Amino acid sequence: MTFHVVNSRIGWALPKKAPTEGEALVLPANDHLWMGAGPGLDIKKAHGNELELEAVRLGPIPLGGVAVTAGGPTGFTHLFHAVVSGQDLQWVEGVGEKAVAAVLAEAEKRKITALVFHPLYRGMHADKMAATKEFLGAFLPVLEAGSSVKEITVIAQDEDEWKLFQDLFLQLLTRA
Repeated sequence: MTFHVVNSRIGWALPKKAPTEGEALVLPANDHLWMGAGPGLDIKKAHGNELELEAVRLGPIPLGGVAVTAGGPTGFTHLFHAVVSGQDLQWVEGVGEKAVAAVLAEAEKRKITALVFHPLYRGMHADKMAATKEFLGAFLPVLEAGSSVKEITVIAQDEDEWKLFQDLFLQLLTRA
């Protein structure tokens, strides 16, 4: 199911059906932008160290910030590195909201209309439920205010996570 919020759509995709190319892929990152865990590590293993080296040159970035690099061979034009932890990979409460807002603001500046997100807690030490609520809830204020980002796809790890996204987002919408 896809949700429409003002003039944007947000939905979930399992890895087999997730977009493999597009304007921008959003990855959780640490403040030094090392791609040593989660989706960043997967990308580094698949495409080499150059993507990480380009990112690291931009760091360190404050928690809740975003760094943008070229997507290179990933199929995406840009990689957005959303900073949600320090070097310890510990999720910090409130950082997901700031990082989502920073990503959406940067997408606006670059006139990007479609974003593919890995959950920002992936590869981090986090309370999954709290981090998921914070991550998904962060989309609502920006999208409700109107955004040039028309399509957001969040990659769910499996059917259980897909259902968690669906249920939590429904709860968040009914509270809004």
